[in-house]
Amino acid sequence: IVIHDSGSLVGSARTIDQAHRRLGRDGLGYHFVINNASGGKDGRIERGPRWRGQIRGAHSVGNGARWLNEHAIGICVIGDSRRRPPTTAQMQRLVDLIQKMQARLGISADQVFLPTDLGVGEDSASHFPAEKVRGLLLSYRH
Repeated sequence: IVIHDSGSLVGSARTIDQAHRRLGRDGLGYHFVINNASGGKDGRIERGPRWRGQIRGAHSVGNGARWLNEHAIGICVIGDSRRRPPTTAQMQRLVDLIQKMQARLGISADQVFLPTDLGVGEDSASHFPAEKVRGLLLSYRH
């Protein structure tokens, strides 16, 4: 599982789909998008066509991107953590979704990559509340 921060305060699966198409991609690159009330209901999880069709992702770039896109589930949290942290509803829904995937698909904690794990530098990902998410995941008991 790879978690991404959209880098924009407003958005939805539809707006990201449009942006990805403008970049020459085959539509929405993520399997799931979690809204922040600025484009969709706060905490609402949108399943993308890649999840419904079990199609490889197009969510990662840089070193290791090919492997991540072919093997990982991409989840995008709408927002820009440099300016505003994800909402409480987004965080809870993110953790819920990750836990369901872990239980259903046997995904271990070391196979969950947060934006800060991907070495992206000083963009919004470096401000993502990774420790909070990890703390919530650790409190989960199967």
